Amino acid sequence: MKSSLSTVLPKHYGLWKNLVISNSFPHDTSALVTGNKAGETGYATFPNSICNGNWAAILLWFQDDRVFYYSVILAHYVGHNFGLPHDQIYCHCTRRSHCLMEDHPLFSDSLSNCSYGRFFDLVNYWDQCLNRLPNIYDNYAYAFRLCGNKKIDYTEQCDCGSIKECLADPCCSTRCERTPGSACAYGACCDNCNFSTTGLLCRRPVNTCDLPEFCNGTGAFCPPDVYVQDGTPCTPNAICFRGNCTDRHIQCRETFGPAGVVNANKVCYEQLNIKGDRFGNCGVKEIKYITVPCRQSTVMCGRLQCEGLKTVPKLDEHTTIHQLAVKKDEKEYFCFGTDYHFGTGWIDFGMVWDGSKCTKTTMCLNRMCVPIAQLNFDCTPSKCNYRGVCNNNRNCHCQFGWSPPFCTLLGYGGSIDSGPTENDDADYVLFAILLFIIIRIIFFIISFSLAVVIYIRREFCEGSHFSNLGA
Repeated sequence: MKSSLSTVLPKHYGLWKNLVISNSFPHDTSALVTGNKAGETGYATFPNSICNGNWAAILLWFQDDRVFYYSVILAHYVGHNFGLPHDQIYCHCTRRSHCLMEDHPLFSDSLSNCSYGRFFDLVNYWDQCLNRLPNIYDNYAYAFRLCGNKKIDYTEQCDCGSIKECLADPCCSTRCERTPGSACAYGACCDNCNFSTTGLLCRRPVNTCDLPEFCNGTGAFCPPDVYVQDGTPCTPNAICFRGNCTDRHIQCRETFGPAGVVNANKVCYEQLNIKGDRFGNCGVKEIKYITVPCRQSTVMCGRLQCEGLKTVPKLDEHTTIHQLAVKKDEKEYFCFGTDYHFGTGWIDFGMVWDGSKCTKTTMCLNRMCVPIAQLNFDCTPSKCNYRGVCNNNRNCHCQFGWSPPFCTLLGYGGSIDSGPTENDDADYVLFAILLFIIIRIIFFIISFSLAVVIYIRREFCEGSHFSNLGA
């Protein structure tokens, strides 16, 4: 029984974690760390099982506190999960006399040349899951509740940190509870341990397609972020999409700088993005990192092409700028763009933004041209009575001076989602609005009266002049 226990236990663990935790925490492999020896060695795994829901499992026995040693053992068995075999006599690694995938691993943090070759073959030609970027929720580490770690755990109302830090915090006690009389201890709408006044700006708009949010006076946190409804025009050639104005000129200026940089001629897209190389493509395949050429109908949704660049800007590390010349009808066009280094794992800012227009009636979405009509844009100017715009919840965000939900009555602006822009008890604001309107009306009446008086006097003078001439 002992000889098979090291195999049976990982099987049972693999079946359990596939049923219980795989859906909540997607992963490529996992390890069961135990203080009880199972089998002859206490270590076991299933070779070539990476990304397999059942068999991507490792059994690791910690018999003492040699943490670094067991981390080497764990890395060795993760290598077997990948499909890395034991090193042969002709394999070697730099900086170390011993390599990680030797028969009996010793203290080492280096893979051999044999392991590297096998590893890159697997990454480029095998399972797709190895090329998927993990979501942030995949990497939660379990932590015990601890008052004083400056993180809000479980039932804690606040966490001010060390005793010294808590003594300087009037809102939070060393027991991670709010001090007596404090309504809050932290948050964008928490001021001096109390909720901020209604209408305080807590989140500024970041662009023309974003909307501000305001404290509501009853909570410590800013309302959820809202933005202008998808499909709302933001420039003559672009619409708002997911809180961003998708004008290609704006994207070019954000990439290369504002000095004369504009979207390139359509010829650049048509001739470069159909090539499918690092400078012109419609994305990459998850396997092998092979760039995909655009079809003629999707060239406007591939890599961004700009023109008018006079000086080379300073961009992020691992970003390459290219300048390519194309010709059409004997005219030469200079196209500027960037390529993407796949190994960095960073966001590729060189692709055309989703929501950018392909034509007047279509837009880019996932490297395809799709009808703008699928956004179901229904915010006509009359919906908000020409005094506001619609947000992503399809509610009116009113200009200051008018109140939601439809901007028909005098008020303080904002929407039912963003919070009021002013304190509802601040009657002086409404009074100021009414006073302004009354002053405008009085000014109009006075101006009209003066115009009438001047007109009558002029007519009277001209009539007297002609009477004198007749005499």
